[in-house]
Amino acid sequence: MSLSAKASFADIVRQVYLRRATGIISFSDGDDRYYFQNGELFVDRSHALASAIQARLDVAPSARPADDLELRRLSLQVIEPALGARAEVRFDGGAGEFPDAPVGPLTTVILAMESAVFGADERRLMERLGGQDERFQNRADSPALQQLPGLEASMIQLMAHMESPTPVSVLVKLNSASRFDTLVALTKLHAIGLAGGDPASSSRARRARLRSRSKSGASASRIEDPGKPRASAPPPSRPRGSGQVLTARSLELFSERIAEDLKLNPLALGAAQHREQLADWLGRQADMSYYELLQVESGADDESLHQNYRRLARLAHPLHIEPLGLKGMGEALRLLFERITEAYLVLSDPRRRAGYDLIIGVVVEEKIDGAKRLEEKQRMAAGCYSNALHYLSEQVRDYGQAVQLLQEAVRLDPKASYFSMLGQSQAQNPRWRSRAIESFEQAVELDPRDAGIRVAFADVLEREGDFARAKEQFRAALNDMPNHPLALKGLERLAGRQGDDGALGRKLGGGLKNLFRKPDPSD
Repeated sequence: MSLSAKASFADIVRQVYLRRATGIISFSDGDDRYYFQNGELFVDRSHALASAIQARLDVAPSARPADDLELRRLSLQVIEPALGARAEVRFDGGAGEFPDAPVGPLTTVILAMESAVFGADERRLMERLGGQDERFQNRADSPALQQLPGLEASMIQLMAHMESPTPVSVLVKLNSASRFDTLVALTKLHAIGLAGGDPASSSRARRARLRSRSKSGASASRIEDPGKPRASAPPPSRPRGSGQVLTARSLELFSERIAEDLKLNPLALGAAQHREQLADWLGRQADMSYYELLQVESGADDESLHQNYRRLARLAHPLHIEPLGLKGMGEALRLLFERITEAYLVLSDPRRRAGYDLIIGVVVEEKIDGAKRLEEKQRMAAGCYSNALHYLSEQVRDYGQAVQLLQEAVRLDPKASYFSMLGQSQAQNPRWRSRAIESFEQAVELDPRDAGIRVAFADVLEREGDFARAKEQFRAALNDMPNHPLALKGLERLAGRQGDDGALGRKLGGGLKNLFRKPDPSD
């Protein structure tokens, strides 16, 4: 791969990143060089910012925020001199003249986005996108998504609007952000492959059709739109959350009502059996939908909801903490009571229930042939995945809601990329790490050649202290991508680490059930 002259620095960075190329960017009027390995940017150790960058990279993954703002700032400082360069820019493929042990990788995915919009006004942004009639569709399966710490709100909305090829002019009208901010967001998504142009509707294709019509005598004064695009709704509003569905006062009232019920009609359940049921429920509740929490079907009527809520709220009320000797798990039980109350409020309200059903993809089963059913499931799974991105964005950060959506996505369409994102979301909560590992195992089984999934899996294993398996995953990534920088750095970081502390910890912990299986005189 060799690019030069007419291509700008931003264009070359974008192409190098998307093609995962290895090589060097240089300029005709200076000695500045930018080194890329498999699409990721590195700097020479002699660079003025090398020491500061290395210091950030040396921080353990568990201690570094997902969006390392300091590393992002340093990365942008590295490329700033090149963004305004007017000299001839050249990229030479291959690893010739590479420095020994370069420092990196930098936040290349962010750099590709920022360089694409650097210094551009509205006119230039529109030119870079190909014009207002150019159509774009989201590419939610792009590997770039796994490298992003989060997406801006305007990008999340655009991803939702681009389920089918949609013209830029329509996207600008649909998005809640300003016209300029929408163009910036779309250009950034396009720069990293999360928004792809529709070849059939590209400017070049339209010009070819126009010439063809002119030659055949057809009027070329107006080109008919081949079909009005279907624009999906933006991610639905959050169906749960403090201050939106269940206020502190509402929770208090529900708790008092159930407590009075329990005093008048105590549970006819032995302590040992009660603890066993709570253990199983608490162990699974984080992954449950509202329907599963209330143990009802998606078509349940109000009476079923009410009866099941009363039965389950009585079972999970915090009033049981002291009698069952569960002081150490009191907060978990309070959270469970809150979640089932929240589930009841959402599902018993037709408007909120409709919004929640939209989020998790509940649909009425129709008698359709197998191919159409499969297509519908895939569409629903993609919708769940797209909505999950909203809850994983930097502005929201609701990992619990994202996990629910991603679980529904893998149930409908078990894709490696869905399982990988599910594992990454589960790994954000230390209590869900074992489930995260299971999700990554599924992802690896479905796509064993994806080095990105292997590296993400290795990071979770490393945080769990399972160093032996982490090394295995890093090595497997290098088998498919020999120069993968994160895999190389991971093996370097784990050099000399022995044992499987994570597995030992899991054996000693014994799981939630063991916490509840304590001697009880009434057993």
